[in-house]
Amino acid sequence: MIGTDVDRYLAEATHPWPAEVLTSTVTAIRAGGPFQEAIKWSHPYFSLNGHAVVKLYAAQGWINIFYYRGAELEDPDG
Repeated sequence: MIGTDVDRYLAEATHPWPAEVLTSTVTAIRAGGPFQEAIKWSHPYFSLNGHAVVKLYAAQGWINIFYYRGAELEDPDG
């Protein structure tokens, strides 16, 4: 059964990336927190308490993961 809009996006994904790659990426994002999920600008979008956190963009030849306010992420290794 397909539940969320993001699940439907994954079920229909064949180009430019195989569904397995996109599913693995979304699974990793989902493991990061209790995000609200949506499809915005035709791509998976994850937010928390109304604030954008991550957007996934699959294009031909690459996948981009946008971290909103990513400069504020901790980097313990510098």
